[in-house]
Amino acid sequence: MKVLLIEDNPDHAFFERQALERELDASVTAELRPDEGLRRLREDDFDVVVLDYHLPGEDGLDVLRQIKAARSDLPVIVI
Repeated sequence: MKVLLIEDNPDHAFFERQALERELDASVTAELRPDEGLRRLREDDFDVVVLDYHLPGEDGLDVLRQIKAARSDLPVIVI
């Protein structure tokens, strides 16, 4: 499973990545900025996105809308 993690807090990203890799045996790509996450989404194929709701300068719902506009079939977990 390939997971794209968009989480602005480096400490949270570290622990979330470890948990996803350990518990789901997932390959996790973590991006700290929403624009980098969206760029990565266009460049690679992911099975799911884990999205932080509280992002600096952006509303998590706006990022969710952009993800769904790019890949409407992609599951997104908002945390």
